Amino acid sequence: MKIYFKNLFRKNYNLDELLLERKKKLSDNIYRIFKGKVAFGKYKDTKISKKEHWSYDMASKILGLYESQVQEKITDIQSKKKLKILVNFGAGEGYHLTGLLKKKIFEKGYAFESNEYTKRILDHNIKINKLKKKTFTFAKSNFEILSKLIKPSLKKKVLFLIDIEGEEFDLIIKKNLKHFQDSHLIIENHNFLKNKKKVNNFLSFLKKNFKIKIIENSSRNPFIFKKLKIMKDDDRWLLMSEGRPCQMSWILCTPKLNS
Repeated sequence: MKIYFKNLFRKNYNLDELLLERKKKLSDNIYRIFKGKVAFGKYKDTKISKKEHWSYDMASKILGLYESQVQEKITDIQSKKKLKILVNFGAGEGYHLTGLLKKKIFEKGYAFESNEYTKRILDHNIKINKLKKKTFTFAKSNFEILSKLIKPSLKKKVLFLIDIEGEEFDLIIKKNLKHFQDSHLIIENHNFLKNKKKVNNFLSFLKKNFKIKIIENSSRNPFIFKKLKIMKDDDRWLLMSEGRPCQMSWILCTPKLNS
């Protein structure tokens, strides 16, 4: 205990680094225990590469809790509207994409990921889940590619899942409206990265063309997992963290003529 407090208050101590280190160790253990597969939830049995890029979210992914409020909303919309195609701008390592296709919630997926290293992990996750015939991956988000792949008659059957670190403010704009105005969109909101005027203009544009609803981040219950019972409370709660810079939200956009 004395050593702990000595380290805690030393001059160059960085609490974020310590938490990240602990989180990585815990995530490695969770990955090993469940053999690299999603163990619970809507994406159960989906295989995940141990490699990550953006942060150490592996534990929450394996436990099926990662962005659980988004998972709930996606599956709810798909069920009600009988959507068939998922377009994932900013697919990352492909957690949502592979899970939704593996469980046959969507028939086909198009994934865009601009980071070269992350895209390699994405392609690997698609391969180990045997989804290569259902999924096509590309680099930078591009509507022109989609216009050649998705027939106009199918646009009402498309869900856009968008997580592109603030670039949504320059992509989901009037000149591109024809490509997504008949579809459903779920946009991770990075309003803290842009000035207030740009954010307000973006929301005004969405409200003009869609019915919108804000999806707030939700609580997690670490006590439902029997295999975590022997863990310390601090570790158990740390597994629930997705490492967000602030409280995040998502914007659900429903076409006014398709709601």
